[in-house]
Amino acid sequence: MSRAELAAAARADPVAAEFPEVLYLLERPLLLDATPTAGTLGVTATPLDEVLTTMTAA
Repeated sequence: MSRAELAAAARADPVAAEFPEVLYLLERPLLLDATPTAGTLGVTATPLDEVLTTMTAA
């Protein structure tokens, strides 16, 4: 959908009204950095391969 179409949908539907606010999530890459969390809480992220293995074994 174009921005104009989203704006039109937002006027008709309160849920659709939230989409323009989060378009930035689709327009630029996301950077996930757990360094502050690891430093503050002493926790680390579980490696993706381990998560996928666990999830597919269930």
